[in-house]
Amino acid sequence: MEGWRDGQGAFASAFSSNTGAVRALVGDLSGTIAARPATYAEATLGLTYKQPIPKLSALQIRPELRLDRAFGGSHPFDGGRHRGAFTAAVDVTEGF
Repeated sequence: MEGWRDGQGAFASAFSSNTGAVRALVGDLSGTIAARPATYAEATLGLTYKQPIPKLSALQIRPELRLDRAFGGSHPFDGGRHRGAFTAAVDVTEGF
């Protein structure tokens, strides 16, 4: 879990399209939505499953769930429409 405060609204922003962040890196800020001052929090739950099979001993399956949330009236997620975001992911790695 982690939390932080952006009291000036200067460190968090949202983008109105999938390419907004890339365009902002080259100076095109037209798709950038500045977030209002807010407190942000996130919680992540993850685990690692290692195969007990000797030939696959380096195989790992790592699922992860993450919840992000903004407090204080800001809506920095989904192009400025939501206060929170939920992410589910799975990594599969094989060593060699």
